[in-house]
Amino acid sequence: MIPDDRSALTAAGIRSSLKTHVLGRALHVHQEVESTNQVAMALAQAGAADGTTVVADAQTQGRGRLGRSWLSPPHSNIYLSVLLVRTLPRVILSWISLVTGVSVARALLALGVNARLKWPNDVLVYREGQERKIAGILVETVGDHPSDKPVVVVGIGLNTNLVESDFPEHLRRTATSIRAEIGRMVDREQLIASLLLDLEEMYTELHADQAGVVAEFIRLCDTVGKRVRIDLVGDHHVTGFATGLAEDGALRLQQADGHILEIRAGDVVHLR
Repeated sequence: MIPDDRSALTAAGIRSSLKTHVLGRALHVHQEVESTNQVAMALAQAGAADGTTVVADAQTQGRGRLGRSWLSPPHSNIYLSVLLVRTLPRVILSWISLVTGVSVARALLALGVNARLKWPNDVLVYREGQERKIAGILVETVGDHPSDKPVVVVGIGLNTNLVESDFPEHLRRTATSIRAEIGRMVDREQLIASLLLDLEEMYTELHADQAGVVAEFIRLCDTVGKRVRIDLVGDHHVTGFATGLAEDGALRLQQADGHILEIRAGDVVHLR
């Protein structure tokens, strides 16, 4: 039975569907937090294990990329953070953000949502010629961990059972949810379990077959092959043709004079 909007997430409900070996096996479920990434980072500094997962029913200070806030009402969406405590090559670490987007997009496609990626990791749906954001990803590094291994917190916000009227007026043409796209509610606990399994598989594949992971990202990404504008820090921007990805996942941008830039941070606008 699919729970209604007022049903709270439970650890038992998520564990009943969980098929992972590592991710989510240490599971912390909260009614409300400021930010799941913030909780996961505190757990990391206390020595939490690889795969530790934090889930919340609501966030009071949800955050996205570039310091933006993330709408986080209770009992409707998925807010989760996964802790990765692993010895990873730098080039692999830089791909964590991108492959997380792949996992979210694949979970949505399995539900019938026509999800696409915008570099680096925005998860979008196109409706009536308009890009609508359905999920956001925020990856942060943790400075202190007793193991001295590189530690990364992967945060995901996924609009799940919201209806259009739940969004503030200014977001109704640029945001969407699973429910708004497929016309029905989904079981958030099952979806969390499915997403954690795909994430675990993608992170493993990133070690074994990086070329395959890159190909899967490009298959789902609408940025590569398009003319784009990239808004940079400080009101600067560059335009060009997105030709592909560098080894570390940076976006390769060919400018009008043929010069190639490698962009590692910025806000992409797809140009017509």
